[in-house]
Amino acid sequence: ILIAEAIVIGDYENIQQQLNEYVTAPYIQHIVFYDQAGKFIQSSDTEVQKKAPVWFENLFGLFNSDGQTKVSIGGVDYGAIEVTLSIQRFSNRIWNDFRVHLGVLLVVILLDFLGTWLTLYGSLKQLRAVEQSTKYLSEGYFEPIQVQGGLRETTNLIVAFNVMIQKVKAAQQTLKDTSHEMEQRKYWLESILNSMDEGVYAIDFESKILHVNAKACALLGYTEEELLGQHAHKLF
Repeated sequence: ILIAEAIVIGDYENIQQQLNEYVTAPYIQHIVFYDQAGKFIQSSDTEVQKKAPVWFENLFGLFNSDGQTKVSIGGVDYGAIEVTLSIQRFSNRIWNDFRVHLGVLLVVILLDFLGTWLTLYGSLKQLRAVEQSTKYLSEGYFEPIQVQGGLRETTNLIVAFNVMIQKVKAAQQTLKDTSHEMEQRKYWLESILNSMDEGVYAIDFESKILHVNAKACALLGYTEEELLGQHAHKLF
């Protein structure tokens, strides 16, 4: 039985079972169904302890997101579903990798810098390149070092630094891919809503319309652009 059918007939046990299944999906942390009488049913995944600092999450745009949509079937409102998406597990994994590689990098830089400074002036060119690239890294630029020659120790340092940069760049790309995947899921959901033969719309906590499907536009006699941002209670 679909969740829409369970909502219509008021099968709360089945609704609870399906909500429990939804939170097992990746990124879904919490989901709640509110009926018209104010009763709610909710399900949550096990909360993951936050390890990444705020500045790291801000740097890579690692934020949870939530949204709410009304459940309207046959022109009748049956309540609303609110979903909270969390990428905390992914954020913690990226932070742990970043911290390990950055710690190794700082130790290697310190030891090789001191040894090379005392033995050969020529290696200072490589160390200056490491210093400059570290500054670029703090500013969000992930470019590998291209300096050739110098001592074996400083060469190994540059190799380790470049490996770390490649892993950070790979992590950044993974974040972009995850964002793209979320956009594809949003497009898939919108396609399903627009293919429905019933008018469906979603509102925010201020009752402003966030999304409306084609059937709802046809029923109300407005375009999507005209409905978005309007207060729902003024239209229904």
